[in-house]
Amino acid sequence: MQPEAVTETDNRSLSVQILRAIAFLLIFLSHAFGRLGWWGAFGVSLFIVLSGYLEAKHHLNDELDAKTFAKKKVKKVYPLHIVMLVLAIPLSLAILTANHGVIKLLAQIFFNVTMTQSWIPMSSIYYSLNAVSWYLTLVVFFALITPILMVWLRESTSGAITIAIISLVILDFLIGFLSMRFPASHWIAYVCPVTRAFDYIIGGDCPKTR
Repeated sequence: MQPEAVTETDNRSLSVQILRAIAFLLIFLSHAFGRLGWWGAFGVSLFIVLSGYLEAKHHLNDELDAKTFAKKKVKKVYPLHIVMLVLAIPLSLAILTANHGVIKLLAQIFFNVTMTQSWIPMSSIYYSLNAVSWYLTLVVFFALITPILMVWLRESTSGAITIAIISLVILDFLIGFLSMRFPASHWIAYVCPVTRAFDYIIGGDCPKTR
């Protein structure tokens, strides 16, 4: 019985990783060619949901410290992030200075270095310099809330978690629909770390409902 259980778990993990690869491919092609329409955005949402699923699957029974866990996540991505940022600044320095001024450029650099750009509801900030690095703000935020999510999952029943998933899915759609009335609709529905955390939590809730 044990070998079969291990094989089933391994196959499930492989399936999730394949889905993550597909999501990444959709995101990459969307940025590379810009002709995939909403498929790129779908890839981002799928990637976030699957990331939440895998974190919960791996750490559901672990006692995690938010600061330590977040630090570990940041150490994986920060060096490469800084390298890409350093490369991006000279490549776009003249355009950025002309369009936004020196003060705005310094603000863009500050928020990028601290990986907090996606908390600012201005596209000139969250998509500045190495534009795709806006996602790193989510990485940090998700790492900080993961320990809390794991505790809640361990202490909650499958029924309560199912209700939470349904509620978050409905809330996701409502935010997407209602935010269209506001100038910062793209930030609210697509970039804001709190909004994107709904997708992450939905994915994180799934292993416990099995």
